[in-house]
Amino acid sequence: MFNRSEILRTAWANYRRDVFKGWGVRRGEGFNRSHFAYCLRTAWALAKEAASAVASAAARRLELIREAGTLNNHPDLVNADHVSIMGMMDADECERHVARLRSRILTKPSAAAAARAGAVRSALLDLEMGDFINWTQHSALQSELAQLTA
Repeated sequence: MFNRSEILRTAWANYRRDVFKGWGVRRGEGFNRSHFAYCLRTAWALAKEAASAVASAAARRLELIREAGTLNNHPDLVNADHVSIMGMMDADECERHVARLRSRILTKPSAAAAARAGAVRSALLDLEMGDFINWTQHSALQSELAQLTA
């Protein structure tokens, strides 16, 4: 899982860079065990962070493939095996594909509901542009608009 030789090589490179500051090995100076331990801890932390990022991206990709499998049974979608298609995609492409699938199955409001929502919006605009705002009527129109657009 972890490339321990690469981690140790990184720790030694960081130690030499910090201690010798580009001057190479100097005589008389001893090995600073505590600083090397710090460099080793840092190298391990970076390796663990890189491994967890890869694991979380893979887990997210699998989650998206599962969601595409559940969306695959929806009657509005074209009859295609989205899970097989997504097996060849990376996580970002899977995200875009599932978003596209979700947008295709969203319920669209009827023409009457869209027309009523337009009328409510214009009534709200007329109320807000007038000299006096009837807040009771305004709140009733806003709640109706929220129900129409939900």
